[in-house]
Amino acid sequence: MKKVLLTAAVFLTTSIPFGTMASSMTLEQVLQRVVDKSLDLEVARLKKERSGLEKEKFDSMLGWQVSGQSSYSHDIGFGSIPQDTMRFNGNIARVMPNGSVVGIGGGYSYANADAALFPILPNPSHDANIDISYRHPLLRGLGLPSYRLGKKIAALGEDMTDLQRFFVQDAMARQTVDVFYSLVAIQIQMKNAEDAIERSRRLLKYNKRNKELGLSEQKDILQMNAQIKAREADLEVLKIAHTSLVATLNQFMNADPIGSVVADAKLEVDALPEYSVLFEAAVKWSPSIKLSELQIAMAESQISIAGDKKRDKLDGFATLGGRAKYGDSATGTVNEQDYAFSVGLDFQRKMDNRDIGAEISQYRIDIQVAQRELEMEKTKLKYELSRLVAEMNETSNAIKELNSRLDKEQQKLDEGVERYRRGRADTQQLIFYENDLSFARLALEQQKVELAKKFAKLSVVSGNIWQRVVPLEKAGE
Repeated sequence: MKKVLLTAAVFLTTSIPFGTMASSMTLEQVLQRVVDKSLDLEVARLKKERSGLEKEKFDSMLGWQVSGQSSYSHDIGFGSIPQDTMRFNGNIARVMPNGSVVGIGGGYSYANADAALFPILPNPSHDANIDISYRHPLLRGLGLPSYRLGKKIAALGEDMTDLQRFFVQDAMARQTVDVFYSLVAIQIQMKNAEDAIERSRRLLKYNKRNKELGLSEQKDILQMNAQIKAREADLEVLKIAHTSLVATLNQFMNADPIGSVVADAKLEVDALPEYSVLFEAAVKWSPSIKLSELQIAMAESQISIAGDKKRDKLDGFATLGGRAKYGDSATGTVNEQDYAFSVGLDFQRKMDNRDIGAEISQYRIDIQVAQRELEMEKTKLKYELSRLVAEMNETSNAIKELNSRLDKEQQKLDEGVERYRRGRADTQQLIFYENDLSFARLALEQQKVELAKKFAKLSVVSGNIWQRVVPLEKAGE
């Protein structure tokens, strides 16, 4: 694309209240201050930090779980014999990343009846057991999708929360660019008005000398005084707008409300990258596109979790342990020990899955909505980038024409001054020429500001501006 280079710079020390120190700041410095001091961004950062803790909740699913129970009872036992019983049980188990569950448990019970039902049975009796257990899902829960996908959803949720920061940054950048370059334009207008006043005062002084020599009339002096007063009135109106814009920038930066800011804007525009490069960067940066992509990924994960719920439950399980029973009986001492094991399958089927089917359909609709919004956002970016590039090209052409006009107006004024000095032109005509030159110069400077403003907006849309403001990893690369 065409390279446009405007070497003029705007660093204007407009009228500042006495005793007030003006702070000169570039657009990048203003944006850096906005990012550093924004309470909205601080809130967004805190929300991201809070959202990031969701992943720890899922990590705890793989932690060890300890359980225990103890009881004492007095009841009528087998054979209608009163019996006192104490029991102690404990277990520790853990869910593995593949969905299986391993555990180890043990127990002890003590029973003391008023009488033994059979002489060979110990009374009181002591029973102890210890078991190692293993359960593995074969269908539902295989691979532990509730953990794996749940943690992924938590990470996506954290990214979605963090997007709020980028939405805020993007909105702030767009607002700041508008206000900053409006301030630049006002500064140029104020400087132009001050220069016009100074030129008019010099011409007034010239007319006063000529009047003393009888070469000018009183009407010439009156015309110049009226010209000066008109320009001074224009300058006061511009100062009001200047004060409002400075206050707005201070509010963005959370700075001193009465602090004065001088917008240091170098009206220099580099060569534009190819449109495809701009569009690729804009798509990569766009918070709205990122949001749609995250919504699609989250809905797909939810569909996978719901699909797992729809599957039959088929678990294989096995236990291996030891048993011990001892105590004194009427026939002697009992002390029996043996191993114990079991294997089996556990099957469950939900006969009505309409609720899960409806849930999956809802998530699929969410994906379709997000896909449509993503395409809409890409289309919006295409038109926005095309409009900005076209406007920049047209503005560049306008600047060339205005440069030519400024040269002509300067020549016209120079010729008018020569005729005025020879008495062949009056003061009113000279004032007209002076105004034409001033308006031409102002129009040229305003178009330069517009070009720089559009380039800054292009940098905001593509996200490139954050390379000059904050590190890329903080700007959502």
